[in-house]
Amino acid sequence: MFHEIIKHSRKIKDKLEEPKTSSSERWKEIITELLIIIFAVSLSTWFHDLNEHRSHQKEVKEFLTDLKDDLNKDIMGLKGQNDATNKLINQFKFTRSLNKSSIDSLDQSKTKFPLNTDFRLFFGEENSGNYESFESSGKTVFIENKKLKKLILSYYKHHIPATEKAGETFMNTFVKVGDFITKNITVGKSRGSVFLDSSFQTDVEISIKHANENIKMGNIGIQKIQEITTEIDQELRNYNY
Repeated sequence: MFHEIIKHSRKIKDKLEEPKTSSSERWKEIITELLIIIFAVSLSTWFHDLNEHRSHQKEVKEFLTDLKDDLNKDIMGLKGQNDATNKLINQFKFTRSLNKSSIDSLDQSKTKFPLNTDFRLFFGEENSGNYESFESSGKTVFIENKKLKKLILSYYKHHIPATEKAGETFMNTFVKVGDFITKNITVGKSRGSVFLDSSFQTDVEISIKHANENIKMGNIGIQKIQEITTEIDQELRNYNY
């Protein structure tokens, strides 16, 4: 294409320098050559843009395919996290229901403390590597589906940070409950004096509140992921790259 442009540019130069051709005829031929050059440049630009667009959309397709896998893993993690949190809430509620009589009964039967302070919740990290790599390289602009782009950005930029904050707040209150038990049981206090302590009961109540909030954020996350994956499925069906 470059050589063609050079060839027609030389023809224009030759026509300008040709003395025998009439002025009107010469300019007619010059304009023809200029139009050929403009057409050639436009065609070349169009092909370049088309190939670039195809390349970008191929990258988007690969990203969306990988992202869907990541999000499906996130759903499994969130469901596991919610199940674990629900179990802990039930333990918290049992602790809140204790009174002196029930504690004496636990002591007599040598039953373990109903709240497992070694309970480990599954707060798995989101599988955000593919998103972060794609976003940091500025390629999210290649996602032409505006609804899908908005859903993805909302989930990663807003929902995940909010979920992490809720999880951190909950774990802090849970650790506080566990530390209170460990500290006071270690120094020989009776389970009754520990479990019925007003500050302990308050901390348990606060933990239940934050645990429920954490489950709520998990359910919202699952809903958002399902919206994104549904839109991804529809989008992938439109790709021919």
